[in-house]
Amino acid sequence: MWFGHPDPNVDIAICPLAPLLEFVKQQHGTNLFFRAVETSMIPTEEQTRELDAIEPVTFIGYPNGVWDSKNLLPVARRGTTASPIEVDFEGSPRFLIDASVFGG
Repeated sequence: MWFGHPDPNVDIAICPLAPLLEFVKQQHGTNLFFRAVETSMIPTEEQTRELDAIEPVTFIGYPNGVWDSKNLLPVARRGTTASPIEVDFEGSPRFLIDASVFGG
């Protein structure tokens, strides 16, 4: 159900959420917890220019398969940006964060 970005250097994927929510509800009788990122949360170009090289970041997921299986919740971590967001790092449209990040 996951669709990766066609460029292997872009670490992002999407999954149609509605079929997954319905499947879990029917098979397990539970509603999955999720939060959507609203477009109002995405910084405008002007807001991006105002960000510094050291800004707080929060990321949520299942690092190394770690999660709260009793409450069906992921774990949250924090870090900081390590390069300015508005500057393409190494000539690529990306920036660095300083945080303990693990796959999952």
